[in-house]
Amino acid sequence: MSLETTATVTLGGKEYVAKAVPVAKLMRLARELSGVAESLQGVDATDTDQVFEGIVGQLGTSLDAFFRTFIPTLPKGLFEDEEKGPSLPEIVEAVKTVVTLNRIDTLGNFLRQLGLQVQLQTAYR
Repeated sequence: MSLETTATVTLGGKEYVAKAVPVAKLMRLARELSGVAESLQGVDATDTDQVFEGIVGQLGTSLDAFFRTFIPTLPKGLFEDEEKGPSLPEIVEAVKTVVTLNRIDTLGNFLRQLGLQVQLQTAYR
């Protein structure tokens, strides 16, 4: 089975190559973004305005850190550019691509399965 290591994403109307990254980079990114996730926990997911304000307000500079982890050629200040910066639909699609490329979308199931296996091993000792 061949795993993809790159994918193309569009941000600000330009195409960039996103990469599958080593686990150490994912762990660093998770530490950097942990505060953002905590602050978004109080956002009412049914209130569109609150969701948008929460995401934009909390993710501002974190978007740059997130995407730079996977797209090292991303120009600095892209997310602050009011004319040539990426649109929300581009950001959403790019996140989906990066998450799928790096298999982050399967991590929850993997950790749940791992937890179950650890519990079973502990129970039978």
